[in-house]
Amino acid sequence: MLDQIEWAEDAAARIPMSGEAATRAAELRRCRKAIKRTRAILRLVRGRADAATIASIDDDLRDAGRRLSTQRDRDVRLQTIARLLGPEMAATGTTEASRDRPDAIAETDRSADLVQARMRQLEDRVGDLAIEEISWSRLRRRISRRWIRTRRRLRKEASRGGDERLHAVRKACGRLETQLMLFEGIGDRRVRRRRKRISRVYETIGEDRDLALALAASGEGDDPLRDAIDRRRAELSLVLHRHIGGLRRLRRKAWSMLAPAETTRSVPPRDDPS
Repeated sequence: MLDQIEWAEDAAARIPMSGEAATRAAELRRCRKAIKRTRAILRLVRGRADAATIASIDDDLRDAGRRLSTQRDRDVRLQTIARLLGPEMAATGTTEASRDRPDAIAETDRSADLVQARMRQLEDRVGDLAIEEISWSRLRRRISRRWIRTRRRLRKEASRGGDERLHAVRKACGRLETQLMLFEGIGDRRVRRRRKRISRVYETIGEDRDLALALAASGEGDDPLRDAIDRRRAELSLVLHRHIGGLRRLRRKAWSMLAPAETTRSVPPRDDPS
């Protein structure tokens, strides 16, 4: 967790120093991803540390991520327009969705400074957090149960439709992906394959949500953009159902591939999320 907090602090510090929009967007994404991964790891240690402290740290992390969400949505709209209609359309600012105001950038820089300070404070709090030793068998059971719940929710919400419900499932998929990363290197290659499967679902729902945000911000005169978004969302719907079918074939017993039940170790170090 400390590594992720440090990476979030470093990325937040780089946001105001990044002149190019693409670099700023990359650092912002890196910061938010590290925050999300820290929260996912926190969920695994619930019940093994002081509940009030865990909840307080999680609240601070959630607030830090939200401070950068407005600029993230703006970056996504620009990237969506460039991907669907070409970079020239995004650069001209001819669509409502592509306008990027200097005052909004200044507000993001202030938020990044606050997030950096918050991460610095959390380093000490997480460093002092007393976490009881957790066996790999316990972690394996928790992840197995969450896999089953997430898979069921995904099938249910994909059939019902609704952007917000699918977005909630996407968050669960993201947490599960991070938690599976803890087991890579101690299990067999199936761990990585299953993490990739859940990652594809996460990315597919994420792209669909990004398109929905761009569509909501588009103006009445943006017919080419709206048509392109509708076509791509129809394609993503088919892709998502294929991914769901792939997840359905992965059975609960597959989690025996993780660590031996009697093994007890500390959580291994993580790779840089960027």
